[in-house]
Amino acid sequence: MKKALTLMLAVCICLLLAAPASAAADSSPFAGDWKFYAQEGDAPMSHEEILAMAAMGLDMTSGLITSFRGDGTMTMNVFGERVDGTWTDSGDGSGFFTVEGETYPMSVRDGFLRMDMVTAIGVFEPSDMSAENSTAGFPPLLEEYANQIEQQVETVMPKEETVVSPLIGEWRFYSMESGDPDRNIPHAALPGLRDEGRDYAGKYTLTFMDDGWFKFCNFYGFEQNNWTDGKDGAVTIDADGKSWDCTIEDGLLVLRSGDNVMRYERTVPIGSTGYYVAVPADYVPGEVTEEDRRDDMVAYYRSDKHLMDFDIYQFAKDGRILEEYAEKEAKEFGADWIDTVVFNGIPLVFYISQEQYDGAEYRVANFLFDAGNDFGEIVFWLDGPNDGEEAAELTEQILSSIFYRKPDPEDVNGMIVMKLEGEYFPDRYQVLGEDGEMYEGEYLFGFEDLEPGTAVILSWRNGKWSIELEDPWAAFG
Repeated sequence: MKKALTLMLAVCICLLLAAPASAAADSSPFAGDWKFYAQEGDAPMSHEEILAMAAMGLDMTSGLITSFRGDGTMTMNVFGERVDGTWTDSGDGSGFFTVEGETYPMSVRDGFLRMDMVTAIGVFEPSDMSAENSTAGFPPLLEEYANQIEQQVETVMPKEETVVSPLIGEWRFYSMESGDPDRNIPHAALPGLRDEGRDYAGKYTLTFMDDGWFKFCNFYGFEQNNWTDGKDGAVTIDADGKSWDCTIEDGLLVLRSGDNVMRYERTVPIGSTGYYVAVPADYVPGEVTEEDRRDDMVAYYRSDKHLMDFDIYQFAKDGRILEEYAEKEAKEFGADWIDTVVFNGIPLVFYISQEQYDGAEYRVANFLFDAGNDFGEIVFWLDGPNDGEEAAELTEQILSSIFYRKPDPEDVNGMIVMKLEGEYFPDRYQVLGEDGEMYEGEYLFGFEDLEPGTAVILSWRNGKWSIELEDPWAAFG
């Protein structure tokens, strides 16, 4: 259909597209075969112009045939390219037809079929040839013209491919190997270490940002440095006092420095709920439109390797109960049941719906959970035309990794109230925040005492407040 559709774009002959139909009768004025007669709207063509074009070798009357059958199905033949669809008769001379997943109205007036495509109206007259029997091929003259149009479009509007480094995003600790076997940390040991107070997956994180910076966090805080994408899959960074070579292997970020090998898995935040999931390394964020945001979508992730995409939503609870809200949402999307699954101690209410996108029908798995004042939702687009079992396995794999990490508090502006007695190093102070709350923080970046009234910034570092000077020169008078 590519050349046929290009043709119709080039000469503005809009003949396609519409929505599901109900049963039609043979007595309907639409039933039968129709051939192209003229066009009205933004690019009008009279019947006389159509005949003149036929004399030059472009016979649209026999090249564009539409047939409506009594069982509610239809076929369009566009210069030998067959497109099937459905149609419905509203009973008053009007109706709708469906081809390739779009809906447009049609009508029969004065013996002519009119297909209203918003900017153009295709006019058809009865035909003695059906769409199935039409043998008109794509005219060489028009094929050449269509190719010229394609080349012009590609020249004037070249496709810009945005290359996103596979490193960009947040990663959490997965495992570690070293020259000393006693220091090895296998992935299976992480839950036990977390219970002992050593949460490697929660504390050891590495974030690559698209502005050329990366942030490395461990038990002692974080450090931030530059990085450059080597484009060949290899990047070198300095972190934790060592120089590391970074590569992505089997979906994991691998850092090597001498005998030390650290592995990280990619994590994706579920909005600002504090919940995260781990996903294959090739998933990258896609564009979220304003329309998407109005629908409470906060992010969506796609992959060139996997056909399954997934969307992330976050919206206020407004006093609603999760199960009741999920049941209401499920009914809106045609699902007649909801259920609950638990991953890592986190209950998720889910339902399966059927949704259409870009002309294909998908099974969509919707998982909702309670996140304090909000609901979070992660939606997996499962088996499309060429997808299925892999998507289901990926969904379970991703949900099995869900975990909660309390978000770090935002920075707080405040002023020094007093130095706390009995503390010599690091210096601890009482700080009055602009929000009226009283804080205790450590001043780690100088040896002088901070006077009451000094403007400071409180930043959350490694589970405690760190004091930074709002004006670094204030302490020097």
